[in-house]
Amino acid sequence: GQRQELNLGGSASRHCFYDLTPSSQYQISVYTQMQEVEGPSVSITDMTLPEPTQAPTEAPTTKPTPTIPPAKEVTTKLRASVGERDLLSPQRVIKRVG
Repeated sequence: GQRQELNLGGSASRHCFYDLTPSSQYQISVYTQMQEVEGPSVSITDMTLPEPTQAPTEAPTTKPTPTIPPAKEVTTKLRASVGERDLLSPQRVIKRVG
């Protein structure tokens, strides 16, 4: 892989790495240096997180077409086909066939 070197000041207690590749393994080593003398390193090897998934698209906001007509329409059509007097008569039983 590619090797990068970066010098931090003596007061640095943290550093952020940018533009890393998702789901990739990186080894980071930290060395101390005083003038021209380099001390031993401390290293860590770790994986970056996977690339985030796309947010789901929002559901459509349009109302679906009803498959059953509203009750008022059914009542109006029924009255038109059997007559209002027959609809209200307790002796008349309307049976659905089919």
